Amino acid sequence: MGWQKEDGTLFSPIPAGNWDSEIADQSLASIGFYGIWTYYMHTGDKQLLIDLFPAIQKYLQLWEKDSDGLVRVREGGWLWGDWGDHKDMLLIHNLWYYLAIKGNQLIANELRYDEQAKEYRLEMEKFKTKFNERFWNGQSYRDPKYTGETDERVHMR
Repeated sequence: MGWQKEDGTLFSPIPAGNWDSEIADQSLASIGFYGIWTYYMHTGDKQLLIDLFPAIQKYLQLWEKDSDGLVRVREGGWLWGDWGDHKDMLLIHNLWYYLAIKGNQLIANELRYDEQAKEYRLEMEKFKTKFNERFWNGQSYRDPKYTGETDERVHMR
């Protein structure tokens, strides 16, 4: 969060230490369940949660949502989808966003920000329903507009 720009954008100073653009899915990973929340679970550093929560909220506000509450692809400085081929980026971004709000629901709950925790809980419930309605085709999760092979990143095996 120490590299957050004034507009709320996050960037990671990698790969060469001179990178100053956003890698959107990587940013979501760092601020969510598997990032800051997991760090807190291993350290108990509650002050970190207090210090970072406002910046996380600022970043999450950058994500545009459609009428169902699902997020749109955020280009950032590098539309990266991790390694490999067959990147269903709309699904990747929506799943990382969900994990970001899950982590932040837990943070809000831990900090006793009851109203924000409740808002995240309600958003997560709606999100799950809309995500499954739109992307589950009976055999796999896919963006209906995505024409490549099914993206293995969005499926648990």
